[in-house]
Amino acid sequence: MNNQQGSQVSGYMQEYYKDENRPVKIYDCQLHANNDEGLYQKRRFVPYGRRETGVSEFKVEKDKFVIFLDVQQFSVDEVTVRACDGYLKIEALQEEKEDEYGLVQRQLSRKYFLPEGTDTDQINAFYTTDAFIFVCGSRQAAQGNATRYGDRVVQVNQSGQPAVTFQQSQQAQFSKKK
Repeated sequence: MNNQQGSQVSGYMQEYYKDENRPVKIYDCQLHANNDEGLYQKRRFVPYGRRETGVSEFKVEKDKFVIFLDVQQFSVDEVTVRACDGYLKIEALQEEKEDEYGLVQRQLSRKYFLPEGTDTDQINAFYTTDAFIFVCGSRQAAQGNATRYGDRVVQVNQSGQPAVTFQQSQQAQFSKKK
């Protein structure tokens, strides 16, 4: 490409961007998004790399299942856990309240399919000090055992520990039961 062709291309680009010399707009629907992700280093002390609210982890093992759900916007009183028709529903609702910009209401809903062999009476839920919901339940390893269905509200207890410490203590306690 000779010098004249290069100047034509840059001339076209200049014409294209002449009308675009105005600030970039961020629309209301983008304000809630984490637009600076990747610009800053993530804090290392936050368990499970909390990047956004509502992040969950669901592990199914041979004899148990475990769910971690980040509910940092909600208090323990605003979170309900319910086992119903083979599903585990975790819901959180923050009533409408006024702040400096207007009215705010937050809601979170997650629904997990219970693994085969789960007894809904053996499901426990805990709220950690760093605002994670930890739900665990035992299951029978035998393939012939069906999930015990029923509608049950699982009481959410406060653990008094951060998620990582609580998870380690629960694993140690579960190993002792074997």
